[in-house]
Amino acid sequence: MYISEIHTQGYIPFLPNQKPLAAIEAQSLGVTTYTGRNERKRDFARRSQLEICMDMLAAVKDGSERPTQIMYRANLSWLALQTHFKTLVEGGMLKWAESGNRKRYEITEKGRSVLISYHKIKDEIERALQGAFPPGGPDSRVSQRSLLVSG
Repeated sequence: MYISEIHTQGYIPFLPNQKPLAAIEAQSLGVTTYTGRNERKRDFARRSQLEICMDMLAAVKDGSERPTQIMYRANLSWLALQTHFKTLVEGGMLKWAESGNRKRYEITEKGRSVLISYHKIKDEIERALQGAFPPGGPDSRVSQRSLLVSG
């Protein structure tokens, strides 16, 4: 059962068909929240389509050539793998070749360039976020606790 805080003096239960605000916010951010019978919450962030494609390109660049190897390295289902293969091949980032009776994939120069650019952008954003939210800053739980204790 979900509980909603009305004000500091009481709580009321949600009706079964209502979603709590946190679940709606998490859904809009692409986070899936699962609640078990013992009311534990686990947040699993789903990968975007971009992240999945970049994981596939990285797997091929790192030496995985066959579809099953790429599927395991990129942590995908067979159906999702096939869908993304089509996108990457049509986009010119991967090419495939027959090796006997098997398919093998190779990353193209365009694919390498896209993967390098993706990692540069991702690293730049992570550096910016670390500067904006340093570990142990005012948003950390430790400093929030110390504010509560000292205040």
